[in-house]
Amino acid sequence: MAYHVDYWDRLGWKDQFSSADFSKRQNEYARYLKLQSVYTPQIIVNGKTEFVGSEEGTLRNAISTSLQSNAGAKLGLVVANAGAMQASLKYTVEGAEKNTVLQVAVVEKSAVSKVGAGENSGRTLSHIQIVRKLQQIALAGNNGTASISLPNEFDAKNWEIIGFLQNRTNGSITGAAKATFVNDNSTAAVK
Repeated sequence: MAYHVDYWDRLGWKDQFSSADFSKRQNEYARYLKLQSVYTPQIIVNGKTEFVGSEEGTLRNAISTSLQSNAGAKLGLVVANAGAMQASLKYTVEGAEKNTVLQVAVVEKSAVSKVGAGENSGRTLSHIQIVRKLQQIALAGNNGTASISLPNEFDAKNWEIIGFLQNRTNGSITGAAKATFVNDNSTAAVK
């Protein structure tokens, strides 16, 4: 998932996907991972490993290694669109550690942006898996419901919900699930 940070917006072009919340989240990871500073592009895998985003081989190895181990917890999601700006989320959790929260990302699957200034001035950039909203939900037992805010630009065809269980003490991700909206905006299929 791509979290567009906002600390580059001061260079004359504001990234339409950037958010101060995502810059804050990157700094939380710096604290978890005991880093002296943050940078872009930065990759963080399962809240445990970080490296420069241009290191494709390192990324592939980190993902492969993570996929070989079992998730510590299981997460199930069902999403129903209750209105134009809200969705209802039902979740089930098994095996979550103490201090675990449910992070729910509203993700735009793909988009393009035209850069007006800065080092990429004049370029058209393609983006994938763009986190547009992130909401933290305190777990109340092994199942529950929550209301999720949807962005103004939301349309069911190009958006999905990704939920992940995160330990708030050390930042590790212990389980994840994805729900894709059905085109009528009424429900989502769990994957």
